[in-house]
Amino acid sequence: MSTLEKMPGHTRLYRRNATYYHRAVVPTDIADSYPKREETFSLKTKDYGEALRLVRIKAVEVDQRFEAHRRMLRTEQGPVLEELTRDQIRQISDIYYAHILDEDDDIRMEGFGDSPRGAPEEGEAILRPPHRKTFEEHSEDSTASLEINKYLYARGGIDEFFLSEAEEVLTWDNVELRLSLRSPSWPLLCRSLQEATVRARQAILERNQGEIVPTPIIEAKPITPAVSEFPLFSEAVSKFIAEHKTSGWTDKTSRDYAAWLRNFQDVVGDRPLDSYSKKDGRAFKSLLSILPANWNKKPTIKLLTITEAATKANELGLPPMAPENANKAMGRVSAFWKWVDANYFDANGPAPLTGMKFKTKETASQKRLPYSVSQLNAIFSSPIYTGFHSHRNWKTDGVQLDAAHSRFWLPLLGLFTGAREAELFGLSPNDIVCEGEIYLLQIAANDETGTRLKTRSSERRIPIHSQLISLGFLDLCAQRKREGHSSLFYDCEAKSPEVAADNFSKWYARFATECNVKTPKHVFHSFRHNLEDALGNGNVQEPVINALQGHQQLGMRAIYGSGKFDAVLLKEAIESVRYSGLKLDFIGGYQL
Repeated sequence: MSTLEKMPGHTRLYRRNATYYHRAVVPTDIADSYPKREETFSLKTKDYGEALRLVRIKAVEVDQRFEAHRRMLRTEQGPVLEELTRDQIRQISDIYYAHILDEDDDIRMEGFGDSPRGAPEEGEAILRPPHRKTFEEHSEDSTASLEINKYLYARGGIDEFFLSEAEEVLTWDNVELRLSLRSPSWPLLCRSLQEATVRARQAILERNQGEIVPTPIIEAKPITPAVSEFPLFSEAVSKFIAEHKTSGWTDKTSRDYAAWLRNFQDVVGDRPLDSYSKKDGRAFKSLLSILPANWNKKPTIKLLTITEAATKANELGLPPMAPENANKAMGRVSAFWKWVDANYFDANGPAPLTGMKFKTKETASQKRLPYSVSQLNAIFSSPIYTGFHSHRNWKTDGVQLDAAHSRFWLPLLGLFTGAREAELFGLSPNDIVCEGEIYLLQIAANDETGTRLKTRSSERRIPIHSQLISLGFLDLCAQRKREGHSSLFYDCEAKSPEVAADNFSKWYARFATECNVKTPKHVFHSFRHNLEDALGNGNVQEPVINALQGHQQLGMRAIYGSGKFDAVLLKEAIESVRYSGLKLDFIGGYQL
């Protein structure tokens, strides 16, 4: 092998076994990503003069390959666009229109052939020199192309050709845009290229009639992706979560919001805030309509993206989540967009999910039902109250009782206070206060214990029912306070209220099943419904019920006054609570 001449750029001409070869080392700026170390191939000639002519032609072609690779790298390193703007689609259409006319210019500059090309004669080589079309052939092809594209355009048909053209044109050096594969802009872009083709073929037919139709001059620099002054969705979500954690959200609440906002992003993409619209909300609602509950735990779909999981679940016939849960998910996302509107937009901002809701068959009061007396008796005649074998084997009858354990007290407290699980686990011994001779549970947010409340109105005082006192609840509280404990229940000492409530909730589901009282409408929250009914049956006035349950007051009472009721009045209301037929006399209570 001997090098004969170094050509401009990276190209060299060399000879091997009397045949000349082209060789070009890949430039260093693309060497790491280019599929070859060098572009080497035979020129298929042994004549030096011919080799010199060919190598210069091939050098240009290879340099074009290198430049095309650079364009591809620039495109791949650019941002992935979820959608193209109208202006971007129009610019791409104009570029494609000019490209077709530019090709027509090249054909006319080269000149048309003198005669049509027929089929090869017998013995003639199939690989013949390129044929120059006659003017008539060119006209016929242009007319046929125009008719076909007008036919498809009129019927809204977009074939694979325009999809491949759309993918190709996005890589051109005066475009260089990356478009997400799931972008809704693909059909819009394809149709725009179809329109450009129709316009270009019409212009070529005019040229065929001798009309002057100039080829537009397109600016060489790439289309600049639209830049928004607003942050990306993901950036705003991080600020939204951080702000609400500071103002009191628990880790569990924060994770729940973050998960559904991440799901929304996975469905419609991560874009600047001002680029979202109702279309995104419809896409998210449509997906929720077929997405199963706890989809990321189901073996058949848990490894898929949320969009793939919903589609696959629909194909498998898996039941979608309940409308109530879907509405809760949309509520999480809607809360974020309300925050966005208040923090980023002077006028009305995007509200993708405003007004969107799944229809439910039940009212709020029908979603959960109070326990019947027979169900309550089943709960309070279980081994937890009559004697169990061990803490691990709590389902089996035995001689062990533990009236200092949260499992013993939570159902009783739920029934006679109406407090929520997390509220009860957030209580410390210091939260049992005495006003006169009346002992009350004081439910309030507490940073030291990690107690968080559902709403501001959840802060309240609940007198301790005489039934709880007779079972030794005050004795338990007094001993825990004397010993300096931070939790009412020894088994929750090392747990945050959130973790304790979560653990108990899982146990209670198994406990209710064992007691044969678990239904979709009977859960721990049912105790609140029991108390609500009992207070109503005791002729307690609605404002007092609201105060005891932590509900927001209605009417003028919500505007005026402190909202606090006298302890004596609250005690009378709580003592009016009776559960006819409930048997609690056999329960062993806490004893010092």
